Amino acid sequence: MTAPVMTKKARLVSLVLLSGATIAAPPAKAQSDNYATPVGLYMGLGVGVNQPTDSTAHVQSSSGGSAPTVFGFGTGYNLLGALGYKWNPNIRTELEFDYRHSDADNVNGLAANGAQKVFSFSGNVLYDINLGSGLSPYVGGGIGVARNRWSNVNAGFNTANFDGADTKFQWQLIGGVSLRLTRATALFADYRYIGVGASRFNGSSGEVLRDHYDHSHNILAGVRFFF
Repeated sequence: MTAPVMTKKARLVSLVLLSGATIAAPPAKAQSDNYATPVGLYMGLGVGVNQPTDSTAHVQSSSGGSAPTVFGFGTGYNLLGALGYKWNPNIRTELEFDYRHSDADNVNGLAANGAQKVFSFSGNVLYDINLGSGLSPYVGGGIGVARNRWSNVNAGFNTANFDGADTKFQWQLIGGVSLRLTRATALFADYRYIGVGASRFNGSSGEVLRDHYDHSHNILAGVRFFF
């Protein structure tokens, strides 16, 4: 028995259905591109809040006596810029510049004046966890150096005024999430716990402040541009 011959109309319908199926099911690579930001060079910009923890430092008077002193700083702000490279779907490395500013809140519980400004440069390693639909939680950490500058920190009238800058080792732990908007852009929000080594500042009347450790909680949001 001879097989039925497909009519022109049937061939046309089959061609239309095949074309529609091809459009509805893009190549595997295009589908995978929806799950993560692309491999390659990127730049990130962020802004957020900075909350230093209270720190107990040692203030040595001009006569040689030393007393523990608690310094507290209020909620400030954080500005961040980073240049990074994504090596594969999960691993990123980046160089980051960060500026944190907080006004002095109290010294041993007394209302304080002045401000702390921290300029830092870090190298970070991060791991992206791709969940699909462009959503990627990530964890990581970094090490670098920080320049901690105090500007006229004091507890009011007739108290020591501390001023100056010190450069110390810095480390940070990072956890966050990014959301891809387009192939070239993604929003991010993350939390960072940042620690800076023991700084030393001079007082206005011969005092020396030693062993001030700047530890802070930071929440940032921003955008990454992939090239």
